[in-house]
Amino acid sequence: MERLAAWFKWIKEGVVESFFRYKASTVPYRKTMGFLLGFIAALLLLTSWTDSGAKPIAESTAALIFAVLVGLILVLLVIVRPNDEGALDRFTWGVLVIVVLGFGIGVLAFHYRENVVWLWHQSRNIDSSPRVILAALFLLGVILGFFVVRNWAKEQKDFVASLTAVFGGAFVASIVGKLDGGPPLIDSFAAYALGFTLSGTINLIVAARLTASYTNRRTIASRAMLDFLYGSERATMIDGYFLKNFNDDKDYAKAWLTEALIELSAFARRRFAEHMERRRLDLEAGPTGWRCYQLVAVESEVEIDPPPASEADRLHTILYRRVTGLTEEMFRVSASVKWQDALEYIVAPGEYKGTFPLMGSVSGLALLVRQTIVMNRDRFKNFRSKDYGKGITPDKISQQRGLDEIDFLSYISIPIVSRRGRSTENPVGILGMDTRLFLATDAELAGNQEREPGTYSLPLTGRALATFAERLYEQNDKDIEYLEQITKIIVPVLELYLKCRIGAT
Repeated sequence: MERLAAWFKWIKEGVVESFFRYKASTVPYRKTMGFLLGFIAALLLLTSWTDSGAKPIAESTAALIFAVLVGLILVLLVIVRPNDEGALDRFTWGVLVIVVLGFGIGVLAFHYRENVVWLWHQSRNIDSSPRVILAALFLLGVILGFFVVRNWAKEQKDFVASLTAVFGGAFVASIVGKLDGGPPLIDSFAAYALGFTLSGTINLIVAARLTASYTNRRTIASRAMLDFLYGSERATMIDGYFLKNFNDDKDYAKAWLTEALIELSAFARRRFAEHMERRRLDLEAGPTGWRCYQLVAVESEVEIDPPPASEADRLHTILYRRVTGLTEEMFRVSASVKWQDALEYIVAPGEYKGTFPLMGSVSGLALLVRQTIVMNRDRFKNFRSKDYGKGITPDKISQQRGLDEIDFLSYISIPIVSRRGRSTENPVGILGMDTRLFLATDAELAGNQEREPGTYSLPLTGRALATFAERLYEQNDKDIEYLEQITKIIVPVLELYLKCRIGAT
């Protein structure tokens, strides 16, 4: 059975390679050679004679052979077609199918050979001056029809000039029709009008097809043909469509760029949550004894005597729950753009969508020094930039994120910089990620009280809670580095958004 299955697989792969193939072959002109083989084979069978004076096959027999081959191809297509949709997209005609197609075209060419012979005899009848003039007028109409289509998309004056040439050709036809020994006037104008009409119609179709091909594929071959046949202005105009529409309606482009940033931010949050879930599983299986919890709310402050000297040592009653699986809803993401001396939210982390200063904020510092800042991990790390010559720590400029109900425990500020490392490097914006998650041991949360199933309360200081939240991220954090790589996707979108922001103001 195994040998039989192997033989069947070998036969199927051979059929796929011969009749249908998944990827392009490296043999040049493979399909052209296959088509010519089938075409010549059909003509040889239908035009040659045997020793007895009979043809090898008749036209009806050739048509029957072609129909049988087409039926066989359809049967093989059903048998060997791939089930995978990705492979089905790459499932194209093979060389033997092209040979069959060439055979069918060859049979049709032989059947309609009399029409070709008739055209040849008609061309041989152009043997006098009046007929040569008629043929020349017909070709003149063909050329001018092509000329009009070439100037179709140009400015009005160019199109009017082409129409003037058309009417000039009609005038020439009328003059020629009045010459002694020339063709009749009606014949002269009819020949010119027929050539012009046929040429204009065919060229309109060809120009539309080449335009659609270049618009969809932007290949060098399609641009070269469009440029040679119908002028470089047509290809240049197609290249400028995006810029023209973009400049015409920057508000519309800005709205869609905002939607793109929302989707990209959601993607970053989803992928970061997946990475953090793997980290949670590793930590809870490790020797630290840490468990993952989520802050639910912060209740009223607990009065103690004497009162604490610092805000971080004030005691608050917090509500929290144990986390058994991280989801993207446990993280908030924001995207802001640098606008003048402020950072303006595009994707806000909450309902608040106002601007905040570039100077005097942790996010602004991250953008100025071109480094990711994680709070509270980097609270006392010293950063230096041209605006902070002596260096500054985020602790000195961070806005108070005290223990209140709407606050999050830790946040990441990732700078978005275009053309990083070049002389034209440009700070663009900030991608932010924050969460209410924290890590603690059972001993550190001893004395808690269960409020409702799965939710507990415990008096804690802000300093202790910040320490628990700081454990989420390491110094050289691979997951934050992954998030930094994702932000590279956002760079061109933010740059284009800034252009819209300037144009729509």
